[in-house]
Amino acid sequence: MNRPTLPVSVIIPTRNRPGEVATLLEALSRQRARPAEVLLMDASHPPLDRQQLRMLCGDLPLKVVPCPPHLCLQKNRGLSLCSQPFILFCDDDMDPPPAYLERLCRFLLDHPEENAASGLVLEPTGDGSFQSIFPDTLPALVWKFCFQLSVWAPLPEPSRWAVRFLLEPVRRWYRRRGNGWTLAGWPLITCWSDPLVHTAFYGLGACMVRKKALPQAPFASWLDAHGIGDNYGLALRLPYPPGIAVLTDLPIPHRRSLANRLNESERFARRLQALVGFVKADPRFSWPNRLWLGWSLVGLGLQAWHAGRPERWRGVRAALHALFFNSGFPNRRTSAAEEPPPLDTRESTAESAPPDLPTNQ
Repeated sequence: MNRPTLPVSVIIPTRNRPGEVATLLEALSRQRARPAEVLLMDASHPPLDRQQLRMLCGDLPLKVVPCPPHLCLQKNRGLSLCSQPFILFCDDDMDPPPAYLERLCRFLLDHPEENAASGLVLEPTGDGSFQSIFPDTLPALVWKFCFQLSVWAPLPEPSRWAVRFLLEPVRRWYRRRGNGWTLAGWPLITCWSDPLVHTAFYGLGACMVRKKALPQAPFASWLDAHGIGDNYGLALRLPYPPGIAVLTDLPIPHRRSLANRLNESERFARRLQALVGFVKADPRFSWPNRLWLGWSLVGLGLQAWHAGRPERWRGVRAALHALFFNSGFPNRRTSAAEEPPPLDTRESTAESAPPDLPTNQ
């Protein structure tokens, strides 16, 4: 079957997840329109079997690139090798529906003012279902407002008029703030609408970005090898508004593979470290923002204490130290050991035909 070719480069960073990579390549091979190139940034040990991979991807123009085991370096190197004007950053455990690439590419072609677009990422809940928003109760919302923590759902609508009256100043503050960030720097997505939402921050699990909107090496090499918080760093480099456009009628499930995934407490601690690093490094955040971030960490520490989670409290304490006492954090220099090895082109795939721009229908 002849499929149209999109001016899209797909970057897939992976490490020791052969089953997830196989599932993703099969999903990409079922797309209604194929990408012009697929770059699999492989940090696996031993390396993935290229012949087996090509058997799974059909007519996909796949290139397997050996990389060091560092997610941000994998993405930066993949970006440096891309030849197309649109880049899809895709985690290896995403499950894109058949129209996914075509819808995102057409959206960016039709809206030249937009720099990035994503489908609505569905996260597993643990009981076999998926969700895209994470609603708060009224007490939780008030707590998050007081400590300027992240809110990732529409604001609750109280049924009693007295509660609505008392909560209106909080709701008004969030409406003015929009889908940006709190005073402490935490992401906010409280204004939801169909079929399109614009937000300053969103996940990069399946996000398409206009290449010319990206600086060279946009992913912070000082982040940990798992790249926790890399979406926050990239979002800060995109102008907001418009930020990232989320097509709410284009859901994409995230299987959330457990292979090579840190435990929840470690992810929590590294996410805090990443936020501290970006707030300290980005000039749009001033000392008042740092003080608010410290206050928000106090709120998280109180939550950890109340829940009997000493491992979380240790993560909060480390973040507070990095925020106020570690003047050298973050160190944005990449060590020589992190430099990627030379590109191995001995088994590169056949060259793809020049991309055909999709027509508007």
